Amino acid sequence: VQTHLDWGNYFPGHEQDREDQMRTLIEDFKNEPRVVIGGDFNTLKWHPPAKKGGNPWETGNPEEFQVFVKAGYTLAHAGEVMTAPTHKPKLPIDNVMVRGFRMTDVAFPDCGRLGDHLPVCCTLTEE
Repeated sequence: VQTHLDWGNYFPGHEQDREDQMRTLIEDFKNEPRVVIGGDFNTLKWHPPAKKGGNPWETGNPEEFQVFVKAGYTLAHAGEVMTAPTHKPKLPIDNVMVRGFRMTDVAFPDCGRLGDHLPVCCTLTEE
């Protein structure tokens, strides 16, 4: 499953959108014996920019990944690896979650100008 979750949960009425999307992913694949979910989870804490033109997403919120752990998934990282933006990573928003596989050789290689986030690479073997 490739995903790109909502970043706009700071808009009024949308505070729970990303949490709902994560729960939907878990629910949709709850009966599958093996699942791989990867992508940009946008696990961001929003705060108003300190100055005009400032970045309101200066911090990550890796605690959001824990909903997958509670559902039996293994994570490539628990929020300690900064994956975005590529040129100076400071947000831990990209990840791979698996169930029914053993994950090894997790890496976040520099991809140069191929993308705006670092890739999350790993080797998966059946459990």
